[in-house]
Amino acid sequence: MQSEDCKFGVVVFDEPQDPRSGWYAVAGGDADRFSGAHELSTDTIWWTNVAYEHFFRGQTEIWRIPSLKHDKYLVVSHVDTLREWGYDPESADPDFVCRFCSGAFDRVMRNAWRLIRDVFPKTDIRSAFRGRTLREDVRCLLPDLEYPKGPAAEVFQSGKAWEEFSPTLVKPPRGGRRITLRWPRISYANHLLQTPVPRAPFEWVSRGDMLSKASDKAAFVLNSDRPCVANVALKAIKPEVSEIYVFGSATQKEQRTQREWVAHPEFKHLADMAEVDVRQLWIGREYWVIMPNLPEPVKDFLSDRLAEYSWSVGIVSECLWRASMLGEDKSKAGPIRDGEEKAQTSWQGLWIRSMDKVLMFQHAHQLTQKGHAVTGYGIGWVKCTVPEEDVSQLIADGLQQGLVPVFNDVPEGVFNARNLPWGGDDKTKDLAVLVATRNQNMLWNLDKVPLLPNKAKGPYLASLRQRFMAA
Repeated sequence: MQSEDCKFGVVVFDEPQDPRSGWYAVAGGDADRFSGAHELSTDTIWWTNVAYEHFFRGQTEIWRIPSLKHDKYLVVSHVDTLREWGYDPESADPDFVCRFCSGAFDRVMRNAWRLIRDVFPKTDIRSAFRGRTLREDVRCLLPDLEYPKGPAAEVFQSGKAWEEFSPTLVKPPRGGRRITLRWPRISYANHLLQTPVPRAPFEWVSRGDMLSKASDKAAFVLNSDRPCVANVALKAIKPEVSEIYVFGSATQKEQRTQREWVAHPEFKHLADMAEVDVRQLWIGREYWVIMPNLPEPVKDFLSDRLAEYSWSVGIVSECLWRASMLGEDKSKAGPIRDGEEKAQTSWQGLWIRSMDKVLMFQHAHQLTQKGHAVTGYGIGWVKCTVPEEDVSQLIADGLQQGLVPVFNDVPEGVFNARNLPWGGDDKTKDLAVLVATRNQNMLWNLDKVPLLPNKAKGPYLASLRQRFMAA
């Protein structure tokens, strides 16, 4: 099935927890009302505002309609999309939300389809997007990853070996404004996919085995040239980082799990901040890198210079690196023995999570040293809460670290292209300038570029410079 045989649209239900009536719009069309999901066209993939838990676990049975997707099918929701493009979700009318977000959704999905089709020419568009998330749908573009079995799988659980997002113990200022700062998505995907990751098999090393090899167990792990996942206890951590790093703090009230396992990238960082007692260990064979093993179209997709400006390509690229962190595909996992657990991520995915933790902590720590209240970090971004009068300074400090703000958080007229305090990758500076100067028109039109025929891109870019850059 060709892409023109499938449309993309957005549905905003009046009551997402009881999804019946609401608004809808197909990309490029007007918004209109509907009274029931059965009225929605079956030739369209619909991105809805129904949360995951209500979509799959609620009483509505809405998951039975194959053309509907939940609100976080992408790595952003409708609310996130509006904020990242400079619109206020609180005041936006549902007909506008449908029209705008359907256009954004269409671009993301057509970029994802273009990539999948280039790698798998015989795939049809509907079979390409059958997963519960776009991350599941693009995982076919990654090389085969390795998943722990048996006792190791019990370690590879959220809260035991990683936290996807780390809420800090910092008390935010009362009445402060919440601000999100992000590493540019395509740049971050390229960085993480070039992280050295382990190759199985892994062998178990007990405390006694380590003592026979080295008197200093922490040094043994620290200096190992083989990948390690260590069971640790912290005896002390530097006071200036303890409230931010929050190692071992539970992230969910219902599951107050004590974290005890650390992958190599995080262990090396943690050893600089704390006294670490290593109790046992999984140690792998060697390291390798995901990026060189990606299909050529995917490498081209991530390295395209013009794609750096594209929000929709950025969403696909984030889905791609986060796909490496998923649990094993059910169709490939095979049966699990009674009493055994299924690993929630791969060996390689744990390393990617570990590197994300380290990188985002470093940004969180630097912003804390600048006097800002960091309330959480992870998955490529840092969240802060600051008084209204400090918003511009926080954004400036973030830009100096290579972090871009959400469009909706940028004050009008504060930054300009000539004095922007950018400290990140040179390739992403122009993107940072466009966001910080709130050049929404230029960014929205640049987002179209990856989907244009190659011969049309040059003239189109020239017209954009003439229309929007002078202003």
